[in-house]
Order: sequence, then structure tokens, then C-alpha cells
Amino acid sequence: MSLGEHDQLNEREGELARRCFEDAMRDASPEAPPEERVRAFYEHAKDYCELIDRLADGRPPEFYGTLLRVLSTLCRDILDLPALMSEEDYEECDLDEATDQRISRQVEKAIEAEAAELEQWHTRCDEVAEEETAKHLTSMGLDPQEIEASSDGGSLRAALLWTDLAELYCDLLGGVRRYEIGTEDARRAALWEWRCGFEQHWGDHLLRALLTVYEIRFQLHHE
Repeated sequence: MSLGEHDQLNEREGELARRCFEDAMRDASPEAPPEERVRAFYEHAKDYCELIDRLADGRPPEFYGTLLRVLSTLCRDILDLPALMSEEDYEECDLDEATDQRISRQVEKAIEAEAAELEQWHTRCDEVAEEETAKHLTSMGLDPQEIEASSDGGSLRAALLWTDLAELYCDLLGGVRRYEIGTEDARRAALWEWRCGFEQHWGDHLLRALLTVYEIRFQLHHE
């Protein structure tokens, strides 16, 4: 491919990215202007990051109730954002490793007691479930040792809560920083990062954390 052909290809790709953005904005639901929905998600993502930042000064009152509301809002609103392509890379907005590690330690310290308690609760529930399953299988003339009792992995999920919250923070903050640059390209990049990241990475952390925080709040009755 010649240099001229390469430049033409780059130009076509850039035009495709712009058209994807414009088409997605036109096709979005008329219930609220697309810009307002993007702005709303930015505010919710920023709220989450600020809530995690405040853990540096100790866990705030009603932390789990607030966290549950913020996570639920993020889960609801991300689905209203269109998936876009981004033609720009804003590496200066990426989190450095030191920040990543600091947030991980901060979150782990704040929630480790409740996560451990929930892990023990799930272990007890699993033990009871295994006993009941064994009794049921025996009554049916089956050998319980040959049939492994199923579990939803609740104890492991509880142990991973700090990881889920930290990963979610890092992924959302990158988009927040891009959005705050203020240019159209930067905000398009933020939108792409949030939506694409939800589908490929942080959505898994969000949904797993949502269930775990729900259990801490309503099964363990914290706050």
C-alpha cells in the first residue's frame, strides 16, 4: 500500500467514526437528548469514583446503601448509551499503576470485614445445602459422593468484592477524565470507553458487585 493510499484509508476510517457517532446520536431514544444522557452517566460515574475516593478518610455512613444505589444507577443508565467507535487515543487520561494499587488497597481495607463475614455466611449456606442435597439424593437411592452439589460461588464472589469495586473505579475514571477534556473527540472517546468497557470488562465487575453489596446490605443487615 502506498503512502497516499494509506492516508486515504485513514481518512475514510476517521469519516466512518464520525458517521457512526452521528448516526448513533440520531437513532437514540427521543425520551432525553443524547447529550443529556451522556452527561447524566458522566455524573453517575463521577459520583461512584468520588464515593470510593472518600474511603481514604474512612468509610462514610450508610456506605453500602449508597453504594447499592450508585451501582444500580450505573447498571440502568449504561444501557441507554450507544456503542461508538473512537478515532482518538487519550493515553494521558489512563490511570497509572500507583493509582490503581492505591485504590485497590483503599477499597480492600474499607470492605474487608463485611466481605469476610459474607464469605463465611455463604460457606455455612453451602454446607447446609450440601447436607440437604445429600439427604435428598440418598432418599432417591443415589450416591451423594458421585454427584457434586452445585453452588453459586457466593463465598468466592464475596472475597472478590474489593477487586470488583477497584476495577470498576479504574474503568469509569478513565472515561470521566476523557469527558472532562471537553472536546467532541474526547467526549466521544469517553462514551466509547464506557459502553465498550461495559460490554467487555467492567460490566461483569458491576453485576457481580451489585449482588454482593445487596447481600451485605440486606442479608447481613449492615446499615
